Amino acid sequence: MSVFLSTSTFRAFPTDFFQAVFVQDIPKLPIPIPFNKLPKDEDFASTLAHTLKTLNVNVALSAQQKGDFPAIPLTDVAELRMSWDWCVGITIV
Repeated sequence: MSVFLSTSTFRAFPTDFFQAVFVQDIPKLPIPIPFNKLPKDEDFASTLAHTLKTLNVNVALSAQQKGDFPAIPLTDVAELRMSWDWCVGITIV
Protein backbone atom coordinates (compact mmCIF):
# COMPACT_ATOMS: atom_id res chain seq x y z
CA MET A 1 0.00 0.00 0.00
CA SER A 2 1.24 3.50 -0.74
CA VAL A 3 0.35 6.32 1.63
CA PHE A 4 0.12 9.85 0.25
CA LEU A 5 0.13 12.84 2.61
CA SER A 6 0.14 16.45 1.49
CA THR A 7 0.92 19.60 3.43
CA SER A 8 -1.91 21.63 1.96
CA THR A 9 -4.90 21.60 -0.35
CA PHE A 10 -2.73 22.35 -3.41
CA ARG A 11 -4.55 25.58 -4.07
CA ALA A 12 -2.79 28.60 -5.53
CA PHE A 13 -0.84 30.36 -2.78
CA PRO A 14 1.82 33.06 -2.77
CA THR A 15 5.19 31.77 -3.92
CA ASP A 16 6.69 32.00 -0.42
CA PHE A 17 4.37 29.22 0.81
CA PHE A 18 6.01 25.80 0.57
CA GLN A 19 3.87 22.81 -0.42
CA ALA A 20 5.10 19.24 -0.11
CA VAL A 21 4.00 15.69 -0.71
CA PHE A 22 5.03 12.64 1.27
CA VAL A 23 4.62 9.18 -0.28
CA GLN A 24 5.60 6.03 1.61
CA ASP A 25 5.17 2.41 0.59
CA ILE A 26 3.94 0.32 3.52
CA PRO A 27 4.61 -3.42 3.18
CA LYS A 28 1.86 -5.90 3.95
CA LEU A 29 2.49 -8.23 6.88
CA PRO A 30 2.87 -11.93 5.97
CA ILE A 31 0.27 -12.82 8.62
CA PRO A 32 -2.26 -10.27 9.98
CA ILE A 33 -2.12 -9.47 13.68
CA PRO A 34 -5.42 -10.31 15.44
CA PHE A 35 -7.16 -7.17 16.69
CA ASN A 36 -6.99 -8.30 20.34
CA LYS A 37 -3.17 -8.71 20.04
CA LEU A 38 -2.52 -5.17 18.76
CA PRO A 39 -0.55 -2.86 21.07
CA LYS A 40 -2.68 -0.56 23.22
CA ASP A 41 -0.44 2.48 22.76
CA GLU A 42 -1.18 5.23 20.28
CA ASP A 43 0.93 5.18 17.13
CA PHE A 44 0.58 6.58 13.63
CA ALA A 45 -1.44 3.61 12.36
CA SER A 46 -3.93 3.73 15.23
CA THR A 47 -4.34 7.50 14.88
CA LEU A 48 -4.82 7.17 11.12
CA ALA A 49 -7.38 4.36 11.55
CA HIS A 50 -9.29 6.35 14.18
CA THR A 51 -9.32 9.48 11.98
CA LEU A 52 -10.53 7.56 8.92
CA LYS A 53 -13.22 5.80 10.95
CA THR A 54 -14.41 9.18 12.28
CA LEU A 55 -14.60 10.44 8.69
CA ASN A 56 -16.84 7.44 7.78
CA VAL A 57 -14.30 5.94 5.41
CA ASN A 58 -15.68 2.47 6.26
CA VAL A 59 -18.95 3.49 4.62
CA ALA A 60 -17.06 4.55 1.49
CA LEU A 61 -15.03 1.30 1.47
CA SER A 62 -18.24 -0.72 1.70
CA ALA A 63 -19.77 1.23 -1.20
CA GLN A 64 -16.63 0.68 -3.29
CA GLN A 65 -16.76 -3.07 -2.65
CA LYS A 66 -20.40 -3.23 -3.70
CA GLY A 67 -19.71 -1.06 -6.75
CA ASP A 68 -16.78 -0.84 -9.12
CA PHE A 69 -14.05 -2.22 -6.82
CA PRO A 70 -15.14 -5.55 -5.31
CA ALA A 71 -11.51 -6.68 -4.83
CA ILE A 72 -10.33 -3.58 -2.94
CA PRO A 73 -7.55 -4.73 -0.57
CA LEU A 74 -8.83 -2.75 2.43
CA THR A 75 -12.30 -3.62 3.69
CA ASP A 76 -12.19 -1.88 7.09
CA VAL A 77 -9.92 0.88 8.40
CA ALA A 78 -9.08 -1.33 11.40
CA GLU A 79 -7.13 -3.51 8.95
CA LEU A 80 -4.60 -0.68 8.60
CA ARG A 81 -3.16 -1.73 11.95
CA MET A 82 -3.62 -5.47 11.52
CA SER A 83 -2.32 -6.10 7.99
CA TRP A 84 0.43 -3.59 7.24
CA ASP A 85 3.87 -3.03 8.79
CA TRP A 86 4.08 0.64 9.75
CA CYS A 87 7.57 0.26 11.26
CA VAL A 88 9.28 0.96 7.95
CA GLY A 89 12.29 3.20 7.59
CA ILE A 90 11.74 6.52 5.89
CA THR A 91 14.06 7.92 3.25
CA ILE A 92 13.82 11.63 2.52
CA VAL A 93 14.54 12.39 -1.10
